[in-house]
Amino acid sequence: MQSRHRSNWFIVLLVSLCWFMLVCEPAQAAVVDDMVLVPRYALSALRFHKRPTVEPLRRLWDTALTPQLATWGWQWSDMATWAQDEGVLVQLPCATQCDAPRLLWIWHLKRPDAATAFLNQYWQDHAFDTQTYQGVPVQVGERVATATLGDRLLVATDPAAILASLGSRRAKDANLGGVAFYQEALAQFNDQDSLLFYANLHPFTPENQFAPAYDRLLVGVRSHNNEIHLEIALHATAAPAVASVPLPLDDLRALGDRPTLVLAGRQLPTTYRDLLANLETFSVATTPRGTPIVPELLRDFTLGVDLEEIIFPLATDRYTLALWRQPAGWQWWWQTRQTPETPTLLKKLDEQARSAGYDVNRLVLDKQAVTAWVKLALAADTSEGLAAEVAAVYQQDNDTLTLASALPYLMPAKQRAPWLSDELTRQRRAIVGLAYAQWSDLYPYLAERVPLLAYLNGLTAGWLGRLQSITWVNYGASDRLQRSEIIVTTN
Repeated sequence: MQSRHRSNWFIVLLVSLCWFMLVCEPAQAAVVDDMVLVPRYALSALRFHKRPTVEPLRRLWDTALTPQLATWGWQWSDMATWAQDEGVLVQLPCATQCDAPRLLWIWHLKRPDAATAFLNQYWQDHAFDTQTYQGVPVQVGERVATATLGDRLLVATDPAAILASLGSRRAKDANLGGVAFYQEALAQFNDQDSLLFYANLHPFTPENQFAPAYDRLLVGVRSHNNEIHLEIALHATAAPAVASVPLPLDDLRALGDRPTLVLAGRQLPTTYRDLLANLETFSVATTPRGTPIVPELLRDFTLGVDLEEIIFPLATDRYTLALWRQPAGWQWWWQTRQTPETPTLLKKLDEQARSAGYDVNRLVLDKQAVTAWVKLALAADTSEGLAAEVAAVYQQDNDTLTLASALPYLMPAKQRAPWLSDELTRQRRAIVGLAYAQWSDLYPYLAERVPLLAYLNGLTAGWLGRLQSITWVNYGASDRLQRSEIIVTTN
């Protein structure tokens, strides 16, 4: 039961993070003070700054907060007169099995005197005991415990949570604010982050291998114009085995037309296969009929080329895969460095093209040698009655190999579409991996095949379907600190 509650509340807090990020305002100045009151062993801590006003977000706030207040006989309308829309929600572990999660709220008070009057009236109507811990009175009732510390109100489901909070501030190594990972990660986050989510991953590792390689997580959220940025830091349980090498963005910017999907980075054979193996364990990776979705994206149906089995093994220390969704099917573009095995694999592809009825033609385009797989087909709308069908092309340029499903995709247009975030291209941090999805094009395709997406879109009042793009950036690891960022573009 304890494991189930941990998983459920971890998911709830992650969802809350995504919702609250839309309406939070910068407020990092007080974060350190709050985190000093969070015990080091806390399972999670969600630092929020403002009550959401957008309808679906307000509904989520009401769903998460109103029932909890109701169990204590409180109403937010009463609290709003003396409490700010700012605070921290902390989940603490249970010493033994517990039917409900142990929660601790840390509220900022705008009128401490009014809060004191409210609490005095409340405790007059309810049986309680008073304990004094480190000079701070703690009121303990049947279902709630409270304590006031300056302009902070501590409210918990049990008195032990408040005592742990008060005790943690006495020693740097006893609270979350003193955790080295937290300090190092926060120092590298943007100072405009308006929401912070911390999770201790230790409890998940031995039970279900949720995150066997990492033991702590910190997420910072901020919004800029129509972009939402989620900065992510993970503390690795072991030092990275491979040094991170920067990935140049110039090749990505030269892709021309806005792609539907982009995957770029290094060490593809390992990272890609691990990712695909994980995806296949989830039912959302298949259609209701059981047809796998991911392999469908990674197959050229004209030639029957399996990108995963034939193209991806060409990857060495750098790779880029781009996919465009077109009415006639998926178009693709692949680039990597050449290896001694490249000629053998290209010969295999040429033989596969010939067996499918294509001629392997060596061409020169823009002074560049290009190999194209071409077949003449009947075409009544041409004067000759014939048309050349190009199945795929590839180009070897110095140490670089480029393959594409058609000539227009082999040589990008001179007009470069600004599909990468401007802030991303201007920043100076080294990038070791990137995944991009033009969500407005990809969502209709996936929604037809994954009913769960339509359900989630309904839960978010259509917000999921209105997203424009999603970008995941991997900044690599240093001193066991793995850093990445998710950029969501909205209308």
